[in-house]
Amino acid sequence: MAVILVNTVDFAANTPIDDSDVIVQDATAVDVTTNVDQQGDYYDSLDVVRGFMHNLGASGSPVRCNTNKLRLRHGGNAWITADDANTAGQMDDYLVDLMGGGYTAYLATATDTIADSNWHRGHFRADSGVSFTVVCEASMIFDANASISTGPGVKVQLTAETGNGNALPKLKATGGIIESDKTITDVYIENCTFRQRTNPATYVTVGPGGVCKYWHTAGTIIEVLAGGHLDLREKIAGRAIDYIIIRKGGMLSGYVAAQHSGSPGELIDER
Repeated sequence: MAVILVNTVDFAANTPIDDSDVIVQDATAVDVTTNVDQQGDYYDSLDVVRGFMHNLGASGSPVRCNTNKLRLRHGGNAWITADDANTAGQMDDYLVDLMGGGYTAYLATATDTIADSNWHRGHFRADSGVSFTVVCEASMIFDANASISTGPGVKVQLTAETGNGNALPKLKATGGIIESDKTITDVYIENCTFRQRTNPATYVTVGPGGVCKYWHTAGTIIEVLAGGHLDLREKIAGRAIDYIIIRKGGMLSGYVAAQHSGSPGELIDER
């Protein structure tokens, strides 16, 4: 495998190819915005290192590729789009750990890609005192076992799926703020705020320190453990949630029995 260094505005100046380890160096003193469309390239890794204090890609001009490992750890914004150019490849493991300053990482999938150009396992974390945003765009394709985990200091925006985009199978949030319009199958939260808005989450578990603000009108099971809080007050609407389960030590706000019409539509309150 070859190590390819990106040290100018031109992402492809040193010709990254399949199986390369691509490194955007800390000494790079400009935004990397030229020749970022590398659709069909499948790297072993793409590492944007700490100390690189500029943008990677731009709005409307993202880095287009696939890679086994993606690491965004720099001080700047990033635009990354999975794009296989109709050859096999996917975004296997991806980490977003930006250096703060209110930066944003935008993650997407090309609309002309095939099904195996998908996102697999992601982790978003922030150092103490640092905050940044990750936007998971509407076009993101997740594989059947895909997951996203989050830590403190991160704001995650999960955009409602359209076009090629699909539901997220699993979200585990142990910190940060999660604003979701995307369909999610399995959610676990603790020590964070999770707001589910225009699409449903099928199974939600609210752990200690977690606050679930559930806007959507349907769901299957929402279980609140000791120290967790299900808050239905922000969106006044009838809801068809099959089961709301409040374990001992859990909190429930804004529940109105007359508006709860799930099948069987049952509140199980163990407090």
